[in-house]
Amino acid sequence: MLLRSAEINESHFWPIRDIIDDFTNIVNANEVIHSIYFYDTVHSFVISNSKFSKLDFYDKDILEVDKEGNMPNSAFVKGVRTINNSKIISYMKKFDVFEDGNVGYFIFNIDYDELFRDVAREQSDIYSEYIIFNGDKLLYFPEDSVITLLDAKDISKILNEEQTSTLIDINNNKYFVCGTKSNVTGWTYLYLQDYMGLVRSSELLKKTVFISTMIIFLFSLVLIYIFSLYLYKPLLKLMLNIKRYFSNKNFKEDNEYTLIDSIFKNIYEDNKKLTTNYNFVFQYFEKHSIQCLLNMDHFDKQSFEKALDIMGMELNFKKYIIIAIDLENNNFTADEENLMETYLNQHSDKISMVFYYEKKNRAILIINTDYDEKEIYSVFKDLKELFNKSHIMTTISIGKIVDSLEQLHISYKEAIRQLESKFFSGIDEVIFNRCSFNHDAITQYDYSYEENIINSIKSQNKEKVVFYLEKLKNELKNEYISKSIDSIEYIKYLYFQLCTSIINNLALIGIKITHVYATRYEIFCHIQKAKSLEELQNFIISFAQECICLVTSLKETQHSEIIKKTMEYINKNFTRDISLDDIASSVYLSSRYLSRVFKQEVGCTIYEYITKLRMDYASRLIATTKEAQIKDIASEVGYNNVQSFIRFFKKYYSVTPEQYRKKVHIDDL
Repeated sequence: MLLRSAEINESHFWPIRDIIDDFTNIVNANEVIHSIYFYDTVHSFVISNSKFSKLDFYDKDILEVDKEGNMPNSAFVKGVRTINNSKIISYMKKFDVFEDGNVGYFIFNIDYDELFRDVAREQSDIYSEYIIFNGDKLLYFPEDSVITLLDAKDISKILNEEQTSTLIDINNNKYFVCGTKSNVTGWTYLYLQDYMGLVRSSELLKKTVFISTMIIFLFSLVLIYIFSLYLYKPLLKLMLNIKRYFSNKNFKEDNEYTLIDSIFKNIYEDNKKLTTNYNFVFQYFEKHSIQCLLNMDHFDKQSFEKALDIMGMELNFKKYIIIAIDLENNNFTADEENLMETYLNQHSDKISMVFYYEKKNRAILIINTDYDEKEIYSVFKDLKELFNKSHIMTTISIGKIVDSLEQLHISYKEAIRQLESKFFSGIDEVIFNRCSFNHDAITQYDYSYEENIINSIKSQNKEKVVFYLEKLKNELKNEYISKSIDSIEYIKYLYFQLCTSIINNLALIGIKITHVYATRYEIFCHIQKAKSLEELQNFIISFAQECICLVTSLKETQHSEIIKKTMEYINKNFTRDISLDDIASSVYLSSRYLSRVFKQEVGCTIYEYITKLRMDYASRLIATTKEAQIKDIASEVGYNNVQSFIRFFKKYYSVTPEQYRKKVHIDDL
């Protein structure tokens, strides 16, 4: 993007800053790298530890290296240069930018002293010295060294590759000089070594090899004698037995050793085949037998206990629970399995466990325990943190704690259902009772948008629906830009919550949305797949328009008179402690028949309808009456037992009445 733009504008500032930061980080992390440049033939700037103009760049010489354009794609710039009082060697990388006439260059300046520090250290050895050339330019030449006395003609022959080595006399001492050229750097290395030192090493090596060979030979003779005396006769007897036992096998019998080799290969292959088949069959049985039993609507306790017996598991505690663990950025391997088992084994006095892998990244744990809910949550919260320390994001769903094996499938289905709702609670959390024990992190938004949109749908006003949805979209967009909302996933959650509220309100007037979208999960999938806020908005508008069509259709086929009277009676009396029999008597029907008809026509049960009215009324009272006590509000909306009211309210709004009041008042501020 940066190189293909003719002009540099504000959109390029961040990429340039990132490049500068990267260059700085590389230089800081590598002592041998002095600095890094980047420039091209079209633009007038150079990027290094800052952005420079080519006119005032402190290293203008490097800009002239490929002025003719005939430099190879990568090469070291010949010779040692000095920049800012530092001796450097420059390496240049050239590449095309796919634009007419534009060529880019990376220059890596290597600190001379740092690069050759190890070379200087090695030359403390009196037997070896080095000099290094880049082409005919000298890169490294130690001072006060014998190598300074080399004849220039000898050096020239090696540099020109006329010969690779030579023997020379310096001050009546013989030295061996050899040269080699690096295919990577293009540098030529000249190596000088004392000739007598080489000869002494060779003589010592020759004597050492001869003595070692004689020792090995004598030792071999002793071994041969011992082998023939103590091993060969028993081996011969073993061979005779093997031939008798395996007479029906076609083994290679060139000699005793080939026979043994053939037999062991056959045994190894048979064992490998048996092990492979066993592991395959057992894993299949372990996974599918348990998984199928947990997925059954009617749990087969006898079959389940047989499966546990095969796996050697005893269930001695009183409570049962299913734990589903998803590794978000990794799959389960032996390391992750070992970490999980090692940690849970620390609780073996209160936990028995068996597990299987439902997916490569998902483990299902069957837990038998005496721990209560808080203790279970604490155990698996610590397990999640252990995975996090290994840089593994982990979502753990804790199913419902049940008292019998027959109910274990209920815990399994709840655990899986909670994992499917990760979109709302987020990943890398411990999910229990459909929450992540982090209620304070939930952001509130203006629920008047929901009310206005729902009322506009009910009144079949498409223009107002689009108007309020557009207003909601712009507000959410502004809040995201201003970082009041820091998660796009949360915006998707708000849209799903809006769809859910529309469905619930339409259900109260007898409209079923299921023939447009099969399930709420299908709506959730549409929202999750949205790649942009605009795409999400278009889906919600389409969904709302479908709902308007359903409302229009409902106007043409109104509720039956009985359902109308029933709803009128409930609307007038829901604040009293009314029973199903009271409601049925008001329309002169049996409670059983009325319940069935009401469910068919309205889409929810009578008690769900009453609860919806009471919860809506209670939320308004809590929001508008700061001083009213919760028990008074419970009585006002029709609950004689304040604990029952709190339980229903928390189930409906996922927070207690007091928490709801605090959040509403905070939002008002």
